[in-house]
Amino acid sequence: MILLSARRLPYLVSFSVAAFLLWLLTISATVGLWIDEFYTLHAINRSWADMLLERLRRGHPPLYFTFAKLWWDWTSGFALPHELHLRVPSILAWWGSIGLFAVLSLRTLPKSSAWIAIAVFGLSHIGAVQSVNARMYTLALLLAVIHCFAYLRICSKYRSRVPAWHLAYLLSSILGVSTTPSFAFLILCTAVGFGATWPKHRWETVFAASTFAISAIYYAPALYFYAATPRQIGPVTEHTERVFYSVFALLTSIGRGKLPEKGVIAYLAFAMSVLATCWILFQVIRHWCTLEGRLKDA
Repeated sequence: MILLSARRLPYLVSFSVAAFLLWLLTISATVGLWIDEFYTLHAINRSWADMLLERLRRGHPPLYFTFAKLWWDWTSGFALPHELHLRVPSILAWWGSIGLFAVLSLRTLPKSSAWIAIAVFGLSHIGAVQSVNARMYTLALLLAVIHCFAYLRICSKYRSRVPAWHLAYLLSSILGVSTTPSFAFLILCTAVGFGATWPKHRWETVFAASTFAISAIYYAPALYFYAATPRQIGPVTEHTERVFYSVFALLTSIGRGKLPEKGVIAYLAFAMSVLATCWILFQVIRHWCTLEGRLKDA
């Protein structure tokens, strides 16, 4: 098709994503807040000490709320609808994620494949939903893109000794677990990717494992406050299978709330979640050598 020719594809993707982002900006200014956004609004209107302590007790690392409070306080005089005003940090993080993902794709994939990947990422339904949500999800996504970009650059034989990428990998890990504890799963996946080519990437594997340990230590105070709050620790200890359900939800868009708590369907979903988790780790190892061969000098 002429419309989808390789020469016109970048323009089509750029126009579509730009139009989509402008539409989301309109939605952000007109759609009312939902319940979790009221929690964010409540948090950022408290004092700094109260906000940080309350977020830690609820199991929420404070990085996003710190940015949100700074934005809310510094721009309180802006003539913006309240919904849009509260959601701007999430929107900016989503736009930044798309821009960085575009750079990553264009540097690691053939151009035609890269533009298709950018279109899929930029027009993502779940990304769009979270971009108009005043919560930490798009900030976590932005840091995940940075983390993966650093990971691929470290893996490239041309860039493996550039300290800046190692610093980006380390900082994105620490900031990632400061945004959401589930970021540790991504760090673990990249560490497995390094370990899959031992001893070729012996130093990188040790570095990634050390980064994982540093991130865990950095998150320890948040875990302490969360565990010290009895009403919060119960659901985690009683439903540890939710770690696997998160992977299942990622691959299928079927959330835990759409499944029954007990019965055959619940057990089947749990089994599929475990298999999905193992499958992801296996694919990281299986495709590593192929990916490494495709990395281009940037």
